[in-house]
Amino acid sequence: MEERDLIYWINEREWVRKHKEAGEPKPWSADPVFHTTYFCNVHREDDKVTRWIASRWRNMEGVKHEAAMVLARMFNLPDHLMYLDPRDPGCEENLVKSKNLRDSGHKLFSGAYLITTCGVRMDKVDYVYEVVRNVAKRTIFCDTLENTAKQLMQVNGLGTFMAAQVVADLKNTEGHPLQNATDWWSWCAVGPGSLRGIRWLDGYSSVTKGQFLRCIQSLHANLGSDIPKMHMQDFQNCLCEFDKYCRVKNGTGRSKRIYMGR
Repeated sequence: MEERDLIYWINEREWVRKHKEAGEPKPWSADPVFHTTYFCNVHREDDKVTRWIASRWRNMEGVKHEAAMVLARMFNLPDHLMYLDPRDPGCEENLVKSKNLRDSGHKLFSGAYLITTCGVRMDKVDYVYEVVRNVAKRTIFCDTLENTAKQLMQVNGLGTFMAAQVVADLKNTEGHPLQNATDWWSWCAVGPGSLRGIRWLDGYSSVTKGQFLRCIQSLHANLGSDIPKMHMQDFQNCLCEFDKYCRVKNGTGRSKRIYMGR
């Protein structure tokens, strides 16, 4: 694959979003892979769940943002989150509401993220709230994206992926210190999907985890104005989705989430 293939995927995905949101009829792409494969948006802020969290939780008065965003992303399901109070995310009242919803047949977790108890034998809902409470107890110095992610990862149950998701929410929260982080545009976490994504490209096939951030920054600079303006976390996510596109297109894999795009 060449850089132009990545440019194509990014611009085609953005084209699909714009025409879908304009209310135009399917198909929004002539590419058969886009007809059947679910892809996240180019910009994370355009995703449905992120828009819900942004409009209802991020800017609510009195929210404990670090712990609230952990709770929001571990469940990641608005139909559940709408019953919870982000001002005291780890409170017993929220826990009881979650369990009551589950007992009445409601779905609590979205299918987008894999949430486990990390080998601990306990109720998964109790585990989520334990993680949230442990975050709430900590004083997290939100100076840079990278340092904030590292501090979150010191809490049992929060790995690289989830810490980066929380950081992405925090940096887009009105008035939060990470809005002014010096690495707002330049930092991202490496993930297995994005590492596979960059390795599809000619000249990047042997990129390691340790080389990833430098390589993705160089690649982003190479693409320049051929793609929409985006920060490195969005670009990293595009590489993860590009890996999915390449695997489906080449017949070496398939998407776990089917999309009715035609």
